[in-house]
Parts: sequence; C-alpha cells; structure tokens
Amino acid sequence: GAASFATAADRSEVVSVQITDRSGHSITHRWLFVSHKYTPSSQATNSYKTHTKRSHSGQEEVCAFIKLGGEGGLTPILRVNARTGAALGGIVHSVLPTKLRMPMPLNIQGPWLLSVDRQEVQDLGDNLWNKDLVERLPCLIVNIFRWAASERLATKQ
Repeated sequence: GAASFATAADRSEVVSVQITDRSGHSITHRWLFVSHKYTPSSQATNSYKTHTKRSHSGQEEVCAFIKLGGEGGLTPILRVNARTGAALGGIVHSVLPTKLRMPMPLNIQGPWLLSVDRQEVQDLGDNLWNKDLVERLPCLIVNIFRWAASERLATKQ
C-alpha cells in the first residue's frame, strides 16, 4: 500500500557528539536523525513469517541519519573517497552496517531481512518485507525536508 507521509509518530532530532583525541583536541560532529513508524502490509508480514519462521505484529520504525556541516549549518557533509575523489554514499544498517551503500550521503537503519552472513539485504523481488520497507524511504526524505523547513523558519524569526 501507499505510505503515509504524515504520522504523529514521525520525529527528527539533531544529536551532537563531541570527540576528544589523546592530545585534548575536541571536535563536535552534528547528526540529523529522522524516523518514520509504520505498520507493515499484510503481504510484508506474510513474507516476514516465511523468511523468519516467526509471526509479526505491531509497528516497525525506519530511520535515516546524516552528518550536518558546521555550527548551525544545514548542509549535509558529502563524504569523498580520498583516492578517487568519488562521492561516498551512506550505509544501510540493520542494527549493524551492511555492505549496501546509498547513492547519497544518507544512512538508513531499518528492520531489514538480511542474507545469512548479515552483509546483504535480501532481494526486493523475492522479499516483500524488504520491498515494503523500501517503500517507506520517501517518508524519511519528506521528514528531512520538514526538519530543514522548520529550521529555516526558526532562524528567520
């Protein structure tokens, strides 16, 4: 089914992490986290049961996180491969990182069904659970834009 782009359970938060090296030099990294809660489709829950041999009920949550630039900056940090100069995408996580890269600097955390070695996401053509999860990703993008718009409005007041 079509994903709802507005739920009361969706949220966003900026988290600052300060790292101090052995010489006492500190640097602060800022990350934007957005989340979207949803109820998986009946086809997805059937697929989940087929693949895991467990039933599923209730809601799930998919999250995205992206590193922000500078103090108060809304500009995402684009990571670049030092050797080739190519842009590095974000990583798909299912608690731990997988080998799967995003085509943009956006990291995704979700309840993916993974390969046996936990490095790959099971094929979307064979797995309606993962397909249902992918269909929620536009909700995360919308929530990032909502956050950015609210930040812009807040700084203009």
